[in-house]
Amino acid sequence: MEKDIEKNIFYKQQQNIFQNHLIERYNKTLLSIGIGYPVNDKNNTITKNIITCIERVFNDMVKESMFMKIFRITFEGPVITILLDLDGYKVKEICSQIEHKHILGGIVDLEVYDANGNLVASKDIKYGDKKCIICGEKDSICKSKKKHNQSELSTCITNIYIKYTKSHYGKEY
Repeated sequence: MEKDIEKNIFYKQQQNIFQNHLIERYNKTLLSIGIGYPVNDKNNTITKNIITCIERVFNDMVKESMFMKIFRITFEGPVITILLDLDGYKVKEICSQIEHKHILGGIVDLEVYDANGNLVASKDIKYGDKKCIICGEKDSICKSKKKHNQSELSTCITNIYIKYTKSHYGKEY
């Protein structure tokens, strides 16, 4: 347990260094797409497909503003980092629409940093807090209280993904 906490802290530090380097070098808004729930195995086919799907939805909305896209497998699972020629608040608004309206949007964590490296929070725009994919309460409350166990979260994520693939492709992938 303690080693996992140390790995998580180290990963977050490395992620911050990586993101800050990109923002400083290119002076662009940065979007990070990852899995937003604390499940043990975030690095699997379903999570990769989920963040790739969300990236495509986002790409369709801002195609002309994309500067660079980087896909990485990290300690926290797959992460797509996108640099954009677009205002950070506009990017966060688009991300909030995806998080609230797309069937897979509640599963992902869409973090936006402006060209100065400042986090653009949901409270900075008109959208409210994300809802938990299991119970519908504020996801931040469920995560901080660890209200749902690993098995519940993994099963729910898998079921949402299966529902998505069946509705869009007529079968499971």
